Amino acid sequence: MTTKDKVIEDEILNVKEAEAFLKVKADTIYAWVHRRKIPYRKHGSRLVFSKRDLEAWSQEQAVRPVELNEEPQSGTRKEVSSFFDKTHSSAADLVAKGGDDE
Repeated sequence: MTTKDKVIEDEILNVKEAEAFLKVKADTIYAWVHRRKIPYRKHGSRLVFSKRDLEAWSQEQAVRPVELNEEPQSGTRKEVSSFFDKTHSSAADLVAKGGDDE
């Protein structure tokens, strides 16, 4: 199969077809386009989408599960909570320290 054949196989979708393919409202698609969050093309004044690009983009949006033995990614709730626990005393400790300073 040649590169030219691959390009021909890629289906071009209009907004209504992209809406059905992604199962989101047209307003959402327009908002994503405005914020450049979704791959799109302009054919003159027409807004169109490559079905192949939308499939790839959709795959990139997948949230991967965290394994039980895997460390959480930076900025996760568990990591922030752990950091807070290490750097801050409990309320009872703070009250007790306040009494010791007097």
